[in-house]
Amino acid sequence: MAPSAHPQVVFGTAAFGTGSPQAKFYDEATASPILTTLQARNITVLDTARAYPVGSPGTSEKILGDLHVPSWATVSTKVLSWKPGSHRADRVKESITASLEALKTDKVDILYLHAPDRATPFEETCRAIDAEYRVGKFARFGLSNYTAEEVEEILTICEKHGLVKPSVYQGRYNAIIRSAETQLFPLLRRHGIAFYAYR
Repeated sequence: MAPSAHPQVVFGTAAFGTGSPQAKFYDEATASPILTTLQARNITVLDTARAYPVGSPGTSEKILGDLHVPSWATVSTKVLSWKPGSHRADRVKESITASLEALKTDKVDILYLHAPDRATPFEETCRAIDAEYRVGKFARFGLSNYTAEEVEEILTICEKHGLVKPSVYQGRYNAIIRSAETQLFPLLRRHGIAFYAYR
């Protein structure tokens, strides 16, 4: 995690989708121009999630898939995570399968757990993630919105059982919200985990 003079720009697509007041790019006609602009400026790393947009999950991924974005961009997504039990093994598999089908691709770059599901044992979730990793559904395992203690617990589980370990963390960080500096950043540095910031 050495400092870089050229930080990577990742374009988030939470505002893509249909049937949600948060969706600003709600069909191919409205989404295509901004995607063309990104491609022209060599911004080719995109982030989405099964939950995007709020209120109409899965439709962000569908627009990206319908416009064949994975053919020219590196796309990452996140497992649906907002309800207790979302990270049970069967639901993890269902979420990943639905994401890949919507995106019209066989594999994404980073697959994140979008937020902790504390109703499901972390070991069950990690084993489910590992199973999907072993069959090539994603290149890197990521965590988002977990506490430092939870990240450490997941790392311990993965190391103990020989499971794929998270190598990316996505979290809130800006000039005002800097709590990650105290515990989370030192932990990520020790384990060589990249940090992707959102506002």
